[in-house]
Amino acid sequence: MFANSVNYAFRHSTIALLTKHKKELEISPLIKNYLGVTVETIDTYDTDELGTFTREKKRIHSQFETARIKALKAIEISGYHIGIGSEGSFCTDPYTGLSPWNIEMVVLIDKKNNIEITGIEQRSYKNVQKYITSPEELCSIADYIKFPQNNLILRPDNENNSTIYKDFNNLDHLIVSFYEVIKKSASKIVFVENDHRAHCSTDRMEAIRYATTDCSLEAHEPVPLQLPKCCSNKKSTRAHKLQASEHKM
Repeated sequence: MFANSVNYAFRHSTIALLTKHKKELEISPLIKNYLGVTVETIDTYDTDELGTFTREKKRIHSQFETARIKALKAIEISGYHIGIGSEGSFCTDPYTGLSPWNIEMVVLIDKKNNIEITGIEQRSYKNVQKYITSPEELCSIADYIKFPQNNLILRPDNENNSTIYKDFNNLDHLIVSFYEVIKKSASKIVFVENDHRAHCSTDRMEAIRYATTDCSLEAHEPVPLQLPKCCSNKKSTRAHKLQASEHKM
């Protein structure tokens, strides 16, 4: 580490990471190794209160602001001056507007040194939202998304039904649940979609890992030596630019 790089301020610090869905498995080792810090996971706050992919709780803030709120909440709960928050979103690709697209953001905030760094990863994603009537259709979808590494959610009738089946252990469990769901369906139709929770999607976890690497590399970016502090007012503008074009599928 160099005195004129942002991460110079992080040496020997403990960083609080707020997550409910096992994101520490990807984020913590990278942050620890790249920045030379200790990372403490904060899982006592229900991040689902900020919004869920299954639509039980609508996300009212932008993706970037939600990640910032998580980082600030990590600081508040832990008492440390550095916190990390992460948030994902799913939309259509920025090139044709036709293909499913995943954007992951990892935000690091250092309140003591007035540092804010955002790591970003965006990529294509095998997103599924379909109405099905047979286990054969379900098996085809499971094969397409590489189940069970990437899990699924089932609902009777439509995407707004409050009855949700998830956390499937294997294909047998998925098929048995399909028959249970279709029995509860007035239309004998099952709505199937991705389970986007991080711990239920290895594809998302990989994107989070790349976003964390991006955040870590941003933290090594040199800043002008003439600044009063080696890292004063270090803020990323990329997230703001990306957020301006965010749209949902």
